[in-house]
Amino acid sequence: MRRSRVDFPLGASLLLASCLSPEAAGIDGMAGAWTSLSLMGSLGSVSPDGRKFKWYVRDQVRLRDDDPPNAWRMYEDLLWVGLGYQIEPHFLVGMGYAHTWLHPLGQPSYQENRPYLEAVLTHEAGGGKLVSRTRLEERVLQQGGEVGVRFREALTWSHPLRFVAEGIDVYVGEELMVCPNFSVFGPAGFCQNRLLSGLTYRLSRSLGLDVGYLGQYMAGTPGTANVWTHNVQFDLHYAFPDH
Repeated sequence: MRRSRVDFPLGASLLLASCLSPEAAGIDGMAGAWTSLSLMGSLGSVSPDGRKFKWYVRDQVRLRDDDPPNAWRMYEDLLWVGLGYQIEPHFLVGMGYAHTWLHPLGQPSYQENRPYLEAVLTHEAGGGKLVSRTRLEERVLQQGGEVGVRFREALTWSHPLRFVAEGIDVYVGEELMVCPNFSVFGPAGFCQNRLLSGLTYRLSRSLGLDVGYLGQYMAGTPGTANVWTHNVQFDLHYAFPDH
């Protein structure tokens, strides 16, 4: 995919530098924004045992500032639906599906179907909450059916900021992605890393929002540039109460 070239800021982390592909033609750096709406709940309204089944729906729009002088444009739209089962209070297994519409710069738009399986572990750590999510997903190109497998490991830690106000948490996290097979989506091996931080504010018992930063580093295919985007992240989420 063709990408526009912009200056990459000095002081890139050693972690990102160590991941650079020797075949890649440099790094494209750009600004971005990820905005999403999330709904979640359980099947407790069906039966008391249904509370162990957790569902969620999320739609996220991703913007990029990669087309000067036109500047901001929609690069990607993702829709997730998922269902999980709470085996123990700190352990959940789930499955889901994501559909994504992508609009690369200077290339035809395309769509992906992404079924996935995941396991989520939650721990108390350092006075806060540590969440580990392991996900295995398939990326299926809708216009041709080619399949790329991707393994994702995410780790997020959050801590309440009661000295500021009740209902405010700070969070930091990282997600690493590895592709076991070569496909139209890229070569096998390391493919992406995400670093995130921000604040969660609970507006009510059910309604909350996350505001923060997400740095996304994506390894390029041979002959193309790696991509590093600095994204403002905003998520409005609503949790339906159990019955």
